[in-house]
Amino acid sequence: MLLSTKPNKVVPVFQLFSRSEWFLTEILELTPDCLLLIDVRTNLVVYANKASETLYGYNQEAFIGKDIRLINLSPDSEIKKNMERVIKKYPHAHRFEAIHGTSSGKQVPVEVVSKLVTLNGRKYYLSHITNITSRNRLKNKISNLITQLSQQAYRDNLTQTYNRNYLFNVYLPKLTGRDIGLLLVKIDYFKNINHTKGHLLGDHILIETAKLLKSAIRSTGKVFRFDGGEFLILFPKHRIGELEQTAASIREIVLKAGLYFEDQPVRYSVSVGYTAGLLNCPQQFNELLIHADEHLSQP
Repeated sequence: MLLSTKPNKVVPVFQLFSRSEWFLTEILELTPDCLLLIDVRTNLVVYANKASETLYGYNQEAFIGKDIRLINLSPDSEIKKNMERVIKKYPHAHRFEAIHGTSSGKQVPVEVVSKLVTLNGRKYYLSHITNITSRNRLKNKISNLITQLSQQAYRDNLTQTYNRNYLFNVYLPKLTGRDIGLLLVKIDYFKNINHTKGHLLGDHILIETAKLLKSAIRSTGKVFRFDGGEFLILFPKHRIGELEQTAASIREIVLKAGLYFEDQPVRYSVSVGYTAGLLNCPQQFNELLIHADEHLSQP
């Protein structure tokens, strides 16, 4: 084990440490975690324990005199900022994440816990470094799982539009106190389609209608599967003239969709009602919904 007290001079560690300090270095060599000792004045590595070889691919001798900026791939400004925080937090440690580079050129996400220490009258950063690749993978899995659960909680399983749960528990509270636009889209004779031609055709029509509605409004509003063959479209910003035009456009798009089911053409229509108003509270939404229902306009 070697320790450098000067940038260009490497001396055996036993010439610098007392017997008790030598015993502590033996413990450091046995720890499975990476430890680097970096000179505050020069930013050069003066000590690396055995575990560092496994993470970085450099042997201990190769670490000595290496500039930390050759290992830490973060921008120089970020490296400087973290080093300043280590000094500022003394005698406590500073924790941060970074991307470090190995001898093979691989980039590894790491967590660094660094603390200012003094040895033989000289200041060093003592950095405990952990490879967090596995942790990041786990975090991504958890994030994806949360996303999937959110999708299940707030999306209609069939059409993948938003459901009533999202409408009433999440979206409407966000719109409270704002003027909103509302479109009510009803698939004409939907119950009759299900009863006479089967639920498979009904499901197909629901799925395709949802796609047509999303395409018609793009990102200006949100589409909700409200009930049976009914969809709602909410616009946080609106103009009555635009709502009227969108309603007419949706009716025309559905009529001209040219859908097929089991190699047979499918023709159906929708009725669309629209309204707008100030949403003072989520409960007032029912009044807007009734108003849109009373003004359904059929093709």
